Amino acid sequence: MKSMLSYRSKAFFVTLTVMAVTFLAFWPGVYGPFVFDDFHNIVENDALRLESLAPHEIWDAITSTSAGPLGRPISLLTFALNFYFGGDSVFSFKLTNILIHALNGLLVFFLAYRLIRLYVPERSENSIILAAMLVALAWVLHPLNLTNVLYVVQRMNSLAGLFTLAALLCYVDGREKMLKAQSVGKGLSIVAAGFLVFMPLAALSKENGLLFVGFAAVIELAFFRFQSARFVLLVRGWYALLGLTFLFILLGFFFDWHRYSYASITSSNAYALRDFDLDERLMTQARALWFYLSQIVVPNITSLTLFHDGFGISRSLTSPITTLYSVAAWGLVVTFALYCVLSNRVLGYFGVLWFLVGHSMESSIFSLELIHEHRNYMPMFGILLSVALLVMKAGSYQKLGVVFCVLLTTLFFLGSHTRSYSWGSWGELVHSEVKRAPDSSRSHYQLARWYFSRVEAMELGQSSEEFKAAEEHFLQSITHNRTDITGGLAIIRLYDLVGEPPPESVTRELTERMRTEVMTADNSNKMMDYLFCQMDGDCSREGELSNQFITAILSNPHLIDRQKELFTKTSAAYTLSMGLVQPYLYYMAEYFRVAEPGDRESWHAFLTILRKTDGREKDLERWSREYEQRFGERFDPKMATRQEAEK
Repeated sequence: MKSMLSYRSKAFFVTLTVMAVTFLAFWPGVYGPFVFDDFHNIVENDALRLESLAPHEIWDAITSTSAGPLGRPISLLTFALNFYFGGDSVFSFKLTNILIHALNGLLVFFLAYRLIRLYVPERSENSIILAAMLVALAWVLHPLNLTNVLYVVQRMNSLAGLFTLAALLCYVDGREKMLKAQSVGKGLSIVAAGFLVFMPLAALSKENGLLFVGFAAVIELAFFRFQSARFVLLVRGWYALLGLTFLFILLGFFFDWHRYSYASITSSNAYALRDFDLDERLMTQARALWFYLSQIVVPNITSLTLFHDGFGISRSLTSPITTLYSVAAWGLVVTFALYCVLSNRVLGYFGVLWFLVGHSMESSIFSLELIHEHRNYMPMFGILLSVALLVMKAGSYQKLGVVFCVLLTTLFFLGSHTRSYSWGSWGELVHSEVKRAPDSSRSHYQLARWYFSRVEAMELGQSSEEFKAAEEHFLQSITHNRTDITGGLAIIRLYDLVGEPPPESVTRELTERMRTEVMTADNSNKMMDYLFCQMDGDCSREGELSNQFITAILSNPHLIDRQKELFTKTSAAYTLSMGLVQPYLYYMAEYFRVAEPGDRESWHAFLTILRKTDGREKDLERWSREYEQRFGERFDPKMATRQEAEK
């Protein structure tokens, strides 16, 4: 009883410590702005603004985005509740993020405590608690985790981490009980809770919650070795099945057995909106993983930023040459880790396998952006725990190791606390990001937007320092990204603010990029904004220039079908807003050629205008037949007019 009370009192002390230092480290950034993907997923998502807690409103909120294959409803629910109880204030969102991160730190402590105790049961409880606390503090204070806290939308990642850690605690607790004959059944139930309750919650927060299965496998391999007082065949059978599934997926990648095979991915449009293909992504990830690992061990806050788009793409194994070195180094590391698995040298493989499992989804074949710091949230744990296990095995050097870990954790705190200040305001953030990432197109674009807002709000002229700075950084955003058009379109808008035509060099470069380069999602969105800004009357009409851009985009060989649909339909709406009926009819005809079947509202508007246009009787007859074929009914002009009036 005394020992139990002692453990509980120490755990309570650890809880207070972790909570206190977490809030202290990240508090300077708690009043900072929403940034980047926060706007699309949260700020501009009206469905999250609950007026009540009625089931239908909650359902609309949790199904309001397509942020991932599973929709991430748990994360969306927490955002909606933030709006409901805290309003639009970013403070409530970031405060919630800090709280979740602190809770995760506590779960890291309890998980580290259980695993260290399994690895070195001969050590005293005090030393195990100290080691676990240092792991928790190092993890919760690590500068690499800052974006999981102050970048609001990354709550999706930290919530997935919360439920994954809870599932892993269930797994470890259950497996320990399964080693004892009198509690096997209870242990199996606890393990099942991890799989059937917490893993689904993790995956519904963000899809990488499914990696719990891989993390559990690494823990099993290192600490339990497939042993059980009873049901041992069940345990070994489960992992045999898991191993066969992994082998099937791995071999299928090369032999085209499933939709995520090499042939399937490369023949589909998975990478159509990226400036890199599957091979280039995989090669780049070999370098990115070493970057992550170096930042985990020795974080350099001058290299940590919101955007890492300046991280060069590996176009081949020798371009840059560090790609070849990185691939070869990972080959050696994995080979050594497998040797350590066979010889049961836990320290030789646990951290590496955990790290690679943690990155197996977001740093592999899927067409995600190349590099983000928040992806290290769970992978980092394996590296930090390995350091703790090494210190616990250090013998006479253990005290020295503890001192080193304390100093390192202190540096982590100072790094996160210092970096948090730059997240305290939009101006401070965008200026510091450009200093840390001078090759980042997005960082320059965000800084330019800050100057742009000052030009707009203060009605400054072309000769002002703010105008010149905005133009310079928009130009830098173009320079550092060969496919980007967002900076150029922003320059057109900037010159429009002061009533001047944009530089011909910019419009010429934009036209060429629209004609030849990949139209990424960012480019498509900003082009839509450019056209709708004119249609809504918020920008000056640029009919000739806009037509030049539209013509260039529609001749781009990289456009995929859904982009053709989007651009032809929007181009039709734009030309109609300009009073140009003939171009409208042309673009709508092009839209119907690529859209199957197309939306009725657009068809009704098209056929109605076609009826009112002289000399288009044959076209009207032809397209009316096409409408009937697609929708199984004749076009009724009166019905279309009535529906439009009701609308």
